[in-house]
Amino acid sequence: MAFRMRLSSCVTCGEGQLVPVPRYDELPRVTSDCRPLLAGGRLAVCQGCGTIQKIADKQWVEEVERIYAGYDIYHQSAGVEQVVFSDGGFTLPRSALLVDFLARNGCDEIERGELIDIGCGNGAALANFSKTLSGWVLDGYELTEKGVETLRAIPGFRHLYAGDLSVIPARYHLALVIHVLEHFQMPIAKLVEIVSLLRPEGRVFIEVPNLATSPFDLVIADHLTHFTRETLGYAAACAGIEAVILSNEVLPRELTLLGRRGHPHRQPVPDPVKSQNLAQKTVSWLIELLDDSRVASAASNFGLFGSSISSQWLSGPLEGRVLFFVDEDPSRIGRNINGIPVISLAEVPADAIVYVPLPTAVVKNLAPRLEKFSGTYVYPPAWPT
Repeated sequence: MAFRMRLSSCVTCGEGQLVPVPRYDELPRVTSDCRPLLAGGRLAVCQGCGTIQKIADKQWVEEVERIYAGYDIYHQSAGVEQVVFSDGGFTLPRSALLVDFLARNGCDEIERGELIDIGCGNGAALANFSKTLSGWVLDGYELTEKGVETLRAIPGFRHLYAGDLSVIPARYHLALVIHVLEHFQMPIAKLVEIVSLLRPEGRVFIEVPNLATSPFDLVIADHLTHFTRETLGYAAACAGIEAVILSNEVLPRELTLLGRRGHPHRQPVPDPVKSQNLAQKTVSWLIELLDDSRVASAASNFGLFGSSISSQWLSGPLEGRVLFFVDEDPSRIGRNINGIPVISLAEVPADAIVYVPLPTAVVKNLAPRLEKFSGTYVYPPAWPT
């Protein structure tokens, strides 16, 4: 019989049936604004509802406060939003694809609606929503008001709220929760608060990483909850959200939920054994990938493909060995990250070894394009089946 350590209450179901995931503390980490971080933290799986989560102890809370104190979103591209690549290399800003999804699902039928973006950051999503929902009033919510001047330049923008969600007086047709839910210490309670900001006919739009296809989400230090399709649907139901659409196909390696106000209701409880297996498999694969990259980095002219989460995560333990990052995003090429240049595929030297820290499914589509350029590309171990 396996030994189970009672750690703390689950962030979703509120029970104290958390089982730690072995060897997680061996992994270096990265912040969600792509800065390398030392190993630490604890990962666990709730045996009641299957939610995979960090342990939000005092050490984790203090560490996250330090991360947010110096947070600099999209610093690799001077604040320009991350783009999404198609199989053929075509790119679009992530929020532009989300705006298109919402427009196709009826959100542009309201001529003058009101929208709030929870965790609006530098306004990248609001700027794209402003173009499509030109008659709408746009509000934002953040931890502080430091980005208010940038937001005021967005057509249709009205107000930035900061601090407690209870200070927001308006009632909205649409609330955006894009890459925010995974950060909340009490995600269900926050969702309940966000739903309370909606009009009776209002909708909530949630976007989170999909751990089933985005294994590097586990090493993002300030991501508390790591969702699968099943656990996101369960969390929404616990918060009184009726999922109109729950999809893993809107953006690569992400989950999209469009919901409306409902009542807390029963949802099939995710299988804890399935979640435990996924968490353990992911940790093991990340450890294997880390060891594999250390071997590859012995090359005299070594670089990493990409300049976001996975490459910045590896750049920490491989410090001093990474001579360049390779990226296809024009907003990042030619810049420097911690003194390391970001170059294009066309600039990769013939004698270079480039490690590609991406999941197997992504590598399968990407590799044929990379092989057309100079350099030798090394791919991670196959994702276990």
